[in-house]
Amino acid sequence: MVDKRKIASALCAAFCAIAIGAYPLGAFQQPCCPGINETAQEVLNLVNTESGASESSKSGEAVWTYSLNFADPCMLNLTEQKQTLKKGTSEGAVTPIREITHYLIPAADLEFGAFSTHHTLERQGFMRVIMFTRRATIRRWSGVSSTPPEDALVIFEAAINFGKPNVDIFQIPRIFEDALMHLTSLCRAEMKPVPHPFRKR
Repeated sequence: MVDKRKIASALCAAFCAIAIGAYPLGAFQQPCCPGINETAQEVLNLVNTESGASESSKSGEAVWTYSLNFADPCMLNLTEQKQTLKKGTSEGAVTPIREITHYLIPAADLEFGAFSTHHTLERQGFMRVIMFTRRATIRRWSGVSSTPPEDALVIFEAAINFGKPNVDIFQIPRIFEDALMHLTSLCRAEMKPVPHPFRKR
């Protein structure tokens, strides 16, 4: 079955490319393609309401929760909280350990395909969706602050786990990936070309 949203996205990108070539740089004050805010909101809702997972082992239990917000529609600010309940040596003793990891992800640089953005079904029954960039442009750092430090690590990939109760771990991650792919196409179409260094302004 033909995906109408992907066709619309491709047509939108093609229109923007033609328009940018036909008009001077800086002529567009509004985004090329409508719907970018709505698509970003769809991605945000899927992460904030459907994501999360847990994993049990002999040493304890790990629980992942995620929250997403946007600096702008094309810049994903993802926060992962991992709560680990580590079993102690004495019976009933549990040590809670909380890890907070932040990711700043440029949507326009996300890549899709068999060896890029993909799903991995984990043994504990949750789906891990790995987002992969064409270049190492994802910034990662740890701690409470949502502002990246100057020395934040620059990496290629980030992952979100889907495995909450009552969440279809086969359907919801695919809906998320489809919305993310659509957002990526819109963000690429909206990107302004870099002026030629020898071109007169």
